[in-house]
Amino acid sequence: MVGGGTLTDLLGWRSTMGLLTLFAVVVLPLAPGLLTESRVPARARLGIRGALTVTGGLLALIYALSTAAEQGFGRPDVLVALPLGLVLLALFVRVESRTAHPLVSLRMLRRPTVAFGNLGGLVTFSMMSTIVFALTLWFQEVQHLSAFRTGLAFGVQGVLSVLAGLVAGRAVSRFGARRVLVGSLFLQGLLTLTLLGLGSGTASVWLATGAVAVASAGHLGAIVSYGVTATSGVPDAEQGLATGLVTSTQQVGLTIGVPLLGVLATTTAGGLASGVRLVVLIDACVVLAAGALIAVGLRSRRY
Repeated sequence: MVGGGTLTDLLGWRSTMGLLTLFAVVVLPLAPGLLTESRVPARARLGIRGALTVTGGLLALIYALSTAAEQGFGRPDVLVALPLGLVLLALFVRVESRTAHPLVSLRMLRRPTVAFGNLGGLVTFSMMSTIVFALTLWFQEVQHLSAFRTGLAFGVQGVLSVLAGLVAGRAVSRFGARRVLVGSLFLQGLLTLTLLGLGSGTASVWLATGAVAVASAGHLGAIVSYGVTATSGVPDAEQGLATGLVTSTQQVGLTIGVPLLGVLATTTAGGLASGVRLVVLIDACVVLAAGALIAVGLRSRRY
C-alpha cells in the first residue's frame, strides 16, 4: 500500500499496474526450479459448461445489482441482466449436479463444516475488501490525504495483518477452528462498526487507521480458520474438491463486495461521507450476522 501510494503520487495510479509485471519478471525465472511437477493418473474433463454458466451468472448479477444501486432498477439493461444472472446460476447448479467431475461439489456443501466454513470465507473477503475501498475514498476525498499518506494509513493494517496471520494458526490449534472463525468475524464486525464514528477531523483519521487495522486482524483470523473449517472432516479422496471450494469462495468474495456495496459510498444522498457510513453499517451487520449464523450452525462440539 505504501509503495502503491508513492507510485500514484509520483507517476499516477496507472503506474501501479506495472508492479505486477515487475513481480512476474522476478518470479517466472525462479518458478521452474522451485515448483515440482505433479501428475494426475486420470485426467478429469474440463467443466466448460459449468465455468461458462457460473462466470456469466455472477457477471450478470453483479452488473445488474451494482448498476441498479447507482441508477435504479428501471433501466432496461438491469431488467435483462438480473433475471439472466439468476437463470445462469440456476443452470450452473443443474449442470454441476449432473456431472461426474464438478467444478463445485454441491454434495459436499451439505456438510455443515464445508457450508458454514465457506460462508465465513465469503463474508470476510467480500466485506473487508469493501471497507478498504470505502476508506480509500474517505481518506482521499473527505480527509484530502495524498495517495502516499493513505498508503501509510493502510500500512498499519498490513503490519497487524502479518502478526495476526502468525498467531491465527496457533489459536486454531488451541481453541478450534469454529471458535476462532466466529470470534474473528465478531472482531472484524465490531471494529468495522466503530467506523460509524468517522467525522472530518484528524482524530477520525486515527480512528480509521486503528479500527481497520484491528478489524484486519480479525479478517486474517477468519481467513485461516475458514480454510481449516471448510476442509475438516472431509475424506482424503475429496480434499481436492474441498480445497477447490475454499479457493472459489475467496475469488468470489473478492469479486462481489465492492460492486455490490462500494457503489453506495458514491451514490448515497448526503455525499461521500454519508455514503461511507452507510457502507460501514451494512458491512458490519453482514459480518456480525454471519458470525452468529456460523456459531449456531456449528454449535456442536465436534466442530
